[in-house]
Formats: sequence, C-alpha cells, structure tokens
Amino acid sequence: RAALRELASLRAQVTASQQALGDAQQGRATLVADQARIRENMSAVPDDSDLSRRYLDELSRQEDRLAELDASIERMRGALRDAELRVTEYVRSLSL
Repeated sequence: RAALRELASLRAQVTASQQALGDAQQGRATLVADQARIRENMSAVPDDSDLSRRYLDELSRQEDRLAELDASIERMRGALRDAELRVTEYVRSLSL
C-alpha cells in the first residue's frame, strides 16, 4: 500500500507538471495571437502616430514577456522530464 501511495504521489507530480506546462504554452499562444492582432492594427495607422507608438511599446513589452515565458517553459519541460523519470525509476525499483 505504501508503494501505491508513493506511486500515486509521483504521478500527481507528473500531472501537475503537465498542467503547468500546458498553461504556460497556452499563455504563450495567446500572447503570440495578440501580437498578430497588434501588427495587423499597426498596418492601419500612420507610422508616426501616437497609436502606432503605443502599439510598438506594447509589442516591446510582449516580446519581453515572451522571452520570460520561453525560459519558463524550458524549465517546466525539464521539471516534467525529471518527474517522469522519478516515476519510471520508482516503478523499476519495486519488487513484487
């Protein structure tokens, strides 16, 4: 029973890692879609307008956020790999 509880705990860590990674990837996709919308809007306004500058400022902030998200996603992928490896190693260590 203790082995099953431990296995369930390890699997819960994998599931949590998968969920966090999925959420981060969804956030990134939303940000990329918003950038496409902003770029499309920029094509409809004069380059030297206040609105164009606001769009550029927003794109700059979003690029910074994308860089942060990309780094975070890579860390999450590593955490997921580690969690999956712990499950695999635990299962291999069990004796029936």
